[in-house]
Amino acid sequence: MTVPNELLGVGLGFVVGIVRGLLGGGGSILAVPIFIYAFRVAAAPAFAMSLAVVGMSAFIGFLGHWRQGTVNLRVPAFSATEANSSTVTSMSQL
Repeated sequence: MTVPNELLGVGLGFVVGIVRGLLGGGGSILAVPIFIYAFRVAAAPAFAMSLAVVGMSAFIGFLGHWRQGTVNLRVPAFSATEANSSTVTSMSQL
């Protein structure tokens, strides 16, 4: 990596943070191209790093809402149950 690429990557990361904060989502789809093109990371590690970055951001947002008492755990529990049953069903078809 060269210094201009690193500065470009940091600047673009700042823009992604602003967009994610304003819109409440979209961080992963914006972060992956930055990892690939600005930081010259291969695609598979770029997706993994994006998952870690966006996952931590989502967890921090969750903690803020948890402290405010605005978290309804029934909704994600239902979504997780459906996602897990769909995964088990689709994997049994292989």
